[in-house]
Amino acid sequence: MRIAERTLLALPALALLSYVVMGVSSLVFSGSFRFSLMMEHLLSSELRYTVLLTLKYAFLGLAFSWVLAWSLLLILRGGGTSVFRFFSVLPGMAYALLVLLVLRLLKTESPYSMRSVLMAWTMAGVPFLCGGISEGIRDLGPKSKEALRALGAGPVRAFFHHEFRGTLPLQGALLLQQFWFFLTSFSLVMILSGGPPWETLEVAIYSAMRLGQTDVSKAVAIGLVQASILALVRMGLIWVRSAAGSRGISEGYRESNDSGGWFGILAVLVLCLMGAIWLAFRIENAGDFIAPLLLTIILGGCVAGFTLIFSVSSYFSGFRSISILGAWFSPLLLSLSVWSLTGLVVSPFLNVALIQTLFFAPWFSQILFPLLDRAQRAEMEAARVFGAGKVRAFFEVEWPRLQGGVRRVLGLVFALSATEVSSVMLFSRGDFDTLASYSQNLFARFRIEEASFGVLAMLLVSAIALTIGERRA
Repeated sequence: MRIAERTLLALPALALLSYVVMGVSSLVFSGSFRFSLMMEHLLSSELRYTVLLTLKYAFLGLAFSWVLAWSLLLILRGGGTSVFRFFSVLPGMAYALLVLLVLRLLKTESPYSMRSVLMAWTMAGVPFLCGGISEGIRDLGPKSKEALRALGAGPVRAFFHHEFRGTLPLQGALLLQQFWFFLTSFSLVMILSGGPPWETLEVAIYSAMRLGQTDVSKAVAIGLVQASILALVRMGLIWVRSAAGSRGISEGYRESNDSGGWFGILAVLVLCLMGAIWLAFRIENAGDFIAPLLLTIILGGCVAGFTLIFSVSSYFSGFRSISILGAWFSPLLLSLSVWSLTGLVVSPFLNVALIQTLFFAPWFSQILFPLLDRAQRAEMEAARVFGAGKVRAFFEVEWPRLQGGVRRVLGLVFALSATEVSSVMLFSRGDFDTLASYSQNLFARFRIEEASFGVLAMLLVSAIALTIGERRA
C-alpha cells in the first residue's frame, strides 16, 4: 500500500489516539494534580479498604453466578437457553430495579447495601454464563459424549469429562469477562450500595470527581489501581481465549437468525410495561423524557458511526492495536483521562461520543476484523487489476457480503451507547442528559416509579436498535 494512502486511512485512528494522549497530558500537568497527594492516596487505608471491598464482592458474585448457572443448565438440559438473549440488552439499572422490587416485596427494612449489589450482580451473571456455556457445549458436539457412554461411563462421569472439562477454557474466559463487568459496574452500584463507604473502585473514581468536590489526585490514584487490576484481568482473558481457540471452542459473538424476533418481542413487552407503569402511577412528567430520548438516539448514532470509521481506519492502515485500546480500561477511566479537556478543547457531548467510541470499538473490531480477514482476496485483486483502488474494491466487492454483519454489530454498539451512563454523568455536569443519566438521577432522588419508566424507555431504544440490526442483517 502506498505511504500516502496508508497515512490517509490512518488519520481517524491516529486522531482519536492523539485525543487520548492530549487528554492524559493535560490532566497530569494541570494545576489540580499533585504527585505527592496521589502517592498519599495510593498508600491510604481508605483506598486499601475500597480495593478489598470491590474484589470481595466481585469474587462472591462470580462464585454465586457460576454455581447457579450450572444448576440452571442441568435443570434445563440444553433446552430453552435461547431465552437468555433477552438479558443481553439489560443495563445495570434494570437489574438494580429488579432487586429493589424483590426487596420491596420481601419488605426488607433497608434495600441499600452491598448485599443488594451482590444480588444484582448474580442476577446479571447467571444468564450471561448460561448463554455462553450452553453455546460452548453445542460446539463440542455429541460424539465424544457418546464415545464415553459406549465405554461404560455413567451420566455423571460423562457429564464431567464432556460438558464440564470440555468447556473449562470457555468457562474461564466467560468468568473473566464477567469479573471485568463487575469491576467496571457503575450505575448498579450507585443505586444499590447506599453510598460511602460502600463504594467500588469505579464509583470511587466518580465520587472523587463530583462537581464541587473535585480531587484529581485521588481520582488518578484510584484509577491507577483499577487500571492495574483490569490489565491483569485482560491479560488473563487473552491467555484463556488462546487456550479456548486452540481447543476449537468459540466464545465470540454469534449470529442467530431468530435474534430479531427475540428482540422484537422484548420491545413489545417493554412498551406494554411502560404503558402499565404510566397508567398505574399516573406519571405526569412523561414529557420530560423526550429530550433525553432524542439525545440518546443522536448520541447512539454518533457513536455507531464513529466506531465504524475508527475500526475501518485501524484495519486498513495496519494499526489494529489502536482499535482495542478501550478494552484495557473502563468507561470512567477513559473519561478521567480526558476530563480536563472538557470546555477547553472538546465539547462535553463530543467527549462522551469519543469516549464511548473508544470503549465500544473493541466489541466492533472483534467481529469486523475476522470478517475482513476472510474477504475474497482474489476478487478484490481482480477489481484492482481493472483500475479500482483498494477502498473502491472493498466497497464494490466485499461490502455487499459484509454489510449484514456490520449492521448487526452497529445495532449492538447503538444499544450499548444507550445504556452507558458513567461518561455522561462525568462530562455533562447537568447540562444535558441521556435516558441513562436522567434515570440515574431519578434513582438518586428515590423517585423509583419514574426511574423505572426511564429504564424501560432506555431498554426499548436498545431492543428496537437490535431488532433493526438483526432484521437488516
